[in-house]
Amino acid sequence: MLAWSCALAPKAVWLVALLGGAGALLLLFVLARGLDDLLGSSLLLLGAGYVVALYAGEHVLDQGVPLVAAGLLACAELATWSLEERLPVAADRGLLVARARAVGILVGSGLAASALVLALTPLLDTRSTGALLDLRARGFDLVVVEVSPVPFVRPARDELSQLGYRLWRLSRAAVRARYERAGIPVVAWEDGAALDAVIEEVRAYRRYARPARA
Repeated sequence: MLAWSCALAPKAVWLVALLGGAGALLLLFVLARGLDDLLGSSLLLLGAGYVVALYAGEHVLDQGVPLVAAGLLACAELATWSLEERLPVAADRGLLVARARAVGILVGSGLAASALVLALTPLLDTRSTGALLDLRARGFDLVVVEVSPVPFVRPARDELSQLGYRLWRLSRAAVRARYERAGIPVVAWEDGAALDAVIEEVRAYRRYARPARA
C-alpha cells in the first residue's frame, strides 16, 4: 500500500513515504512489544499517507480505494488477532472461526468492489444496456468498450435508406449518452488498436477525473 501511495503522488513522495513509513514502523513496534494502544495510531498514519497521495497527486477518484480499505481492514484484524493470542485466556474456537469468516467476507467484498468490469458491446442490444446500467447502479466499476459496426455498414443511396442509417446512428449515440450519464466511460476500440492501450486510456481518465460541480 505504501508503494502504491508513493506512485500516486511523485511530487509529494517524501511526505507520503514519511507518513506511511512511520505508520509501518509503528505497526512493527506494536506487534513486537504488544502495545495494542498504539495500533490505531499506526493504521491512522498509513491511511493518512494514502489520503495525502490522493490530493497531492490529484487522484481523487482512484479506483484502488476499495483495495486499500480492504488492506487496512485485514491489517487491523490480523494485528489485533496476533495481540490477542498473547493473552493468557484462550478465545473460544467457534468465535475464532466466525471472526475469520467475517474478515474474509469483508476483505473479499473490498477486492470485488475494486475490480474493473469490462463490457465489449456494439451498442445494439437494449437488453445488454439495461444489464450494464444495473451493474453500475450496484456500485461496480464499469467500462464500456465499444466495438463499432459503423465502418462495416454501407447504406444504399436512396433517401429512405439514408434516413434509416441516420436514425440508427442517432439511436447508438443515445445509448452511449445513457452510459455516460450513469458515469460509465465509453471508449471506442478502433481496428488495429491494442486493447491494453484502450484500457490504459480509461484508467488515466478515471485517475485524473474530478467530480463535477453543480
